[in-house]
Amino acid sequence: MFHLDPPPNFQGLRPDVDIDISGRNLPHWRQAGATYFVTFRLGDSIPAGKQKELKDIREEWISSNPEPHTPEQQEEISRLTAMQIEKWLDMGFGHCVLRDPANRDSLIKTFQFFDDSQSNPDITPRHEIGAWVIMPNHVHLLVRPLAGWALSKLLQSWKRHSAMEINRRTSREGNLWMTESYNRIVRDPQHLWRCLQYIGNNPTKANLGGTEYSKWVKPEWETLGWKFDEASKT
Repeated sequence: MFHLDPPPNFQGLRPDVDIDISGRNLPHWRQAGATYFVTFRLGDSIPAGKQKELKDIREEWISSNPEPHTPEQQEEISRLTAMQIEKWLDMGFGHCVLRDPANRDSLIKTFQFFDDSQSNPDITPRHEIGAWVIMPNHVHLLVRPLAGWALSKLLQSWKRHSAMEINRRTSREGNLWMTESYNRIVRDPQHLWRCLQYIGNNPTKANLGGTEYSKWVKPEWETLGWKFDEASKT
């Protein structure tokens, strides 16, 4: 049995609260007050050939699971798709502009500006981030949107602001981020722990050196035992 008490304000998936399901290639579940495990990636992180392979995987699954699909089936194909994408992401395709510490710092400052941990009384927090890892071509994080802020709006804001800063610094033009992101509602404290350890272990799994990534856990979480395990410290 899992014995660690959840962090303050954590809310898992609640069966008594409505769930909104939307999406294009990936289903997106939304529930008021929930905490999400989110992955978003650079636009060039998956080569065109891999995109075709991903489409074939989806079409093969759909041929064995004809529509209409239940929410559980939508979650299954989303999970299978995400697992394949994350394998490719860890192979380091694309220009990997987030390997540059200065570009990662731009994204970190974007996360921090409207986080509930900031101390500027003139800024109204939009979210609470519990942990993140910034890899060379993608990002994983745990986030709880605060009242009045949808997860989709937070992602749009983060991507837009960080893209402006990174493109300016690197003299790039055009879209930096892939439009659609992978996200799922964290079900319960045990699921939260697994997501946290996935975040912490991702650099090791991808064989990255210490200067190629950045990762962080909210200090208040660490005090309560919610921290990366020893295997994730590199």
